[in-house]
Amino acid sequence: MIERYSRPQMSQIWSDENKFNKWLEVEMAVCDAWAEIGVIPKNVI
Repeated sequence: MIERYSRPQMSQIWSDENKFNKWLEVEMAVCDAWAEIGVIPKNVI
């Protein structure tokens, strides 16, 4: 985002830190689902 046109709330939403945290949440949800069906061991999560 262009900094001068964005509000603080929008800058936080589109920040790299927030983006990476959301990616991590998705990856963890996928790993949890794989562990439930036995694709990966539950103890590696």
